[in-house]
Amino acid sequence: MQEYLSQNEYNTHFRTYSNTNRTIYNSELEIQNQLDGLRADYYEVNVLKSRLNAFKTLGSKVEEVLEQLRERKIFVRNHNMIWDCNSVEVCRYFGVESEFECVYDKNSDELFANKSQIKLNAENGKIVTLSLNELRRAFELGYTDISQICRVKHRYGNIEAVMV
Repeated sequence: MQEYLSQNEYNTHFRTYSNTNRTIYNSELEIQNQLDGLRADYYEVNVLKSRLNAFKTLGSKVEEVLEQLRERKIFVRNHNMIWDCNSVEVCRYFGVESEFECVYDKNSDELFANKSQIKLNAENGKIVTLSLNELRRAFELGYTDISQICRVKHRYGNIEAVMV
């Protein structure tokens, strides 16, 4: 849950936020399978039961946040608030102004893109097609660089696949 919640929110449900000695579980079933293999009087049973309860309790909170991200009610980054609705500025952020053939207009003090879609090299020399809208959405979802976008798009076909 530490991966999905803010430090303050994590601290309200658990004791302290710490990066040491962390065990990561991907599902309730994974915890339950581990529980099933232990003796009833074993100390770890109580620990795993607590983790299973926390996973169930906070799983709905994580799903709620993901749904708000999908519906664009919340953002990791909101380009409209940062760049006054000039969505082409994401090209500069990700360093792909030349690929989108962006032009800066001094009179309006804005960046304009001449292309709405580009092709980029992903891992293993594969070609990924990326639209300006996808680039903007990647920014909203918190992607940090163009290689990360290409990697996800190549592997899953969609940049929103990270929210499944």
